Amino acid sequence: MKTIDIILIGAGARGLGTYSEYAERFPHKLKYVGVAEPDEERRAEFAKIHSIPEERCFASWEELLAQPLLAEAAFIVTGDRLHFSPTVAMLRKGYHVIVEKPMAVDPAECILMVEEAKRSGRILSIGHVLRFTPFFSEIKRIVDSGDLGELVNVNQVECVGFWHFAHSYVRTKWARMADSCPSILAKCCHDLDIIRWLVGAPASRVSSFGNLFQFRPEKAPGNVPERCTDGCEFEEDCPYSVFRLYIDPGRFWVARTLKNKNACVKERIEFLKKSPYSKCVFRADNDVCDQQIVMMQFKNNATATLTMMAHTRDDTRKIRISFTGGELIGDFVGNRIEVRDFLTDKLTVLTPEVIESGHLGGDIVLIDRFLDALHGRRDTHLSSADESLDSHLMAFAAEKSRLNEMVVDMDEFARDIGELAKERCQEL
Repeated sequence: MKTIDIILIGAGARGLGTYSEYAERFPHKLKYVGVAEPDEERRAEFAKIHSIPEERCFASWEELLAQPLLAEAAFIVTGDRLHFSPTVAMLRKGYHVIVEKPMAVDPAECILMVEEAKRSGRILSIGHVLRFTPFFSEIKRIVDSGDLGELVNVNQVECVGFWHFAHSYVRTKWARMADSCPSILAKCCHDLDIIRWLVGAPASRVSSFGNLFQFRPEKAPGNVPERCTDGCEFEEDCPYSVFRLYIDPGRFWVARTLKNKNACVKERIEFLKKSPYSKCVFRADNDVCDQQIVMMQFKNNATATLTMMAHTRDDTRKIRISFTGGELIGDFVGNRIEVRDFLTDKLTVLTPEVIESGHLGGDIVLIDRFLDALHGRRDTHLSSADESLDSHLMAFAAEKSRLNEMVVDMDEFARDIGELAKERCQEL
């Protein structure tokens, strides 16, 4: 099969990581022929890696859009609030598109993106990489086989990890809804997509409860400074200490953030003093939920619950599915699936083969399937834009339920958002 030409919009951590590495690993499948990135250093780095000529390097997607069609597809890997406009513009221009999740932070924009893909006849795939992992693919195979009877209930727990939540949802870019979106969308649209995919039917009703429980000023152990690096008397007893998380023993976050990955401890500390990573978690300006539950009723009478919890040791996803004839229990990071048949009481333990790439193989398979579709295999296992729209609307409905203390009827909610989308459409 021929090599597919791609343009990249957004050469941040994911663009320079996952999407760049795919082309380096599989140059016979994909070639980058253009890049749009406002950061000059990142733009130059991406261009150098992929031998992109200067005339095809742009500071904005608008500059790129002004050019003739440069490739078959565009990968849009910008910030959460910068997905909608380039996605719609690229679809209209004639590009097929992969856009990172969440597809947009406004429900009406999500609808408009899907409608534009249908109008243009272009493929729109959302970066729901979990459904492409061997782990969740195996669970989907078991569900669809019918060997355990009908699916009755899905109980999924998103264990974010106390350290991961502090880094991403307290100290940095996903900490405030005004700058990004609610954590149930930013972190858990993956989980809602998995639930929707496994159940195989749209949701009829959604309700949700949650709040910001821990990371608030009144939860501080005493008079704490604005930064860990300012000298805090509670540092030794704080699991969120910048020294504990980033220096000793250190997680992988600083290594990913520092340009000099071989920096010594002193250099790391100096970097952290000037970065958001040293903010005291009790004095940051965050406002997204650190715990939330979502309850769902589906149109085939199945039910589901999703728990998003910051206060866990490990960052993993755990799932329990009840069937009429058995049950399934899975641990994503542990890569272990236990299946119990009620009739025979037989226990089967599965450990799906792990593909070496991000998200336990999901990153590579997502791009593989997208390229398959571009080669004409339209029946390939893509992350359907329609199903992604369903799961995104479930997230928005959950937030409406949480804030208004109500059960949301999904048909009514979708109609209301559809009307807003029609009004927005007139502006485009």
